[in-house]
Amino acid sequence: MREISNQSQAFTLVELLVVIAIIAILASLLLPTLSKAKAAAHRSVCSGNVRQQLLGVRLFTDDNGHFPLLRNSRQALGSRLWFDEVEPYLGQDWPSAVADARNSAFACPGYTRVQGFYVRHQAYTPEIRDRLGNPVPTTVQFEASMGAYSYNGSGVGPTQESETEGRNLGLRGDWPEANRRDGQYRPVRESQVRAPSNMITLGDASLGYITGLTFSIISDPDRGHVSGRIAFGVNYRHNSERLFFESLEIDPEAPLAIAKALSGTKRRHQTMQTMGFADGHAESKPIPAFNDLRQESIRKRWNLDNEPHWEF
Repeated sequence: MREISNQSQAFTLVELLVVIAIIAILASLLLPTLSKAKAAAHRSVCSGNVRQQLLGVRLFTDDNGHFPLLRNSRQALGSRLWFDEVEPYLGQDWPSAVADARNSAFACPGYTRVQGFYVRHQAYTPEIRDRLGNPVPTTVQFEASMGAYSYNGSGVGPTQESETEGRNLGLRGDWPEANRRDGQYRPVRESQVRAPSNMITLGDASLGYITGLTFSIISDPDRGHVSGRIAFGVNYRHNSERLFFESLEIDPEAPLAIAKALSGTKRRHQTMQTMGFADGHAESKPIPAFNDLRQESIRKRWNLDNEPHWEF
């Protein structure tokens, strides 16, 4: 019987390179699909979180006759925020760090993936400088809370009561003349929301970018983080932000910190955003579908009276 040589059973270098090339091609075809599937899974978890938070808002409103306040006073320290009111109904706390964010209804895997920063009621002393840039000693403290989700505090209007005569378009609550002495807000009653199915309550936070040089609770000044604000601020968007929320384009002339924040917002759910409404339903749509304030129908969704309020 004729023997088969070992040489005839071995791969040639060309054959090995062909196999490697085929594997590389298959990987290049599969990786985008796997990435999209992972992002969709993260978005699904996030949508479930938003619905849980909405349920907490609903239960709080049933018990108290009004929506949770954005914050219950203007004190720099010790205020209760909207998530403090929702926590007991969910049996979970707002994360105080990334390590606390796993399996929390207040934590979004997409936000964590883009290095989102979590802080819960942490006091800090801001870095204050004079006109020449020299540090100014201060003992004044403020309190910070940041994370994956925001509350619709002011609708499309500004937050200063001097500009709105104390009234408010979102769920922050009014600050009427009668309550100025104790600094307490007057909460929004359920009957004040004209179209609950068309009123944004809370959802995926718009992101900012913070470093140790501008925010002293981050110990490493060379390492920045994206951070979600506890309330939406659609009224104060500057030109770079306005461009992004209308078109998803990032202005090449935007400062680095702003560009990083907008990029994180875009990558969090691959240009999608989840918003929850006052009737308890949630929607996931492209970011401009909730934020292009040139559209009257979108402006209405931010305001409790379901009007566009072009004066702001």
